[in-house]
Amino acid sequence: MIVDTLTVVYRDEIELLHKQAEKFNFYMPMNSVNNIFVIVNDDDLTTDDINHDWWAWHRDKVRVIHRSEFGYYPPPTIKGWYTQQICKILGTCHALSEWCLIYDAKTLPNCTYDKRLLFDGNRARCANWAENMSPHWQSGVQFLKDKFGITDFKWISPAGVPFLAHVPTMRAMVYEEPDFVEWFHTYCDFPNRFNPHTRGITEFLCYSAYVSSIPGLFEELYTNEQQIKVFNLADWEIDKF
Repeated sequence: MIVDTLTVVYRDEIELLHKQAEKFNFYMPMNSVNNIFVIVNDDDLTTDDINHDWWAWHRDKVRVIHRSEFGYYPPPTIKGWYTQQICKILGTCHALSEWCLIYDAKTLPNCTYDKRLLFDGNRARCANWAENMSPHWQSGVQFLKDKFGITDFKWISPAGVPFLAHVPTMRAMVYEEPDFVEWFHTYCDFPNRFNPHTRGITEFLCYSAYVSSIPGLFEELYTNEQQIKVFNLADWEIDKF
């Protein structure tokens, strides 16, 4: 299975993106990726600031897109963590392969890409992690369960990056809403005393909910088992790297 990859970057993460590109050169065989999408999520950063040569022999596959090319101009009240999520969703909708492997700029692969670790035939090797979900996400989950009438919510692993999204399904999710971006902006922040009506949804919660809302779709797209390990480290945990 040949995929597209997608990374969202803003100015402070340029050096991390450079490191990720070097990792791609080392771990991504030429025949494993169709397009490498880089979505620029910063008004002070241009597509010309991204050097295609960082990806060496993959350079011709790099597609750099500024968020404004999607018609996305986030209001100043929406924090970067949320605009990054919108960029992942919109970027995936513009992917050209059936599957898109979504990264953050600070996500670094540390093993050779092997499609057998990520796919079994046409299905992605991702599991349902709903039983392990933190209470931190419950307001968003409950909101999405109510919205879609879901009784069996499947939280698609690894619940963060690197995330395998089925491109046609992501598009269908966006088209379901008359104005997906405005809807996401309304409910992405966590409930607080200034805005008690928001719900703390995320890009991958929304995608998982949409998949869960269609009978049999999770089983059609995912194997319900995961072969890779993902490690999330905060900056203060760098000694564990």
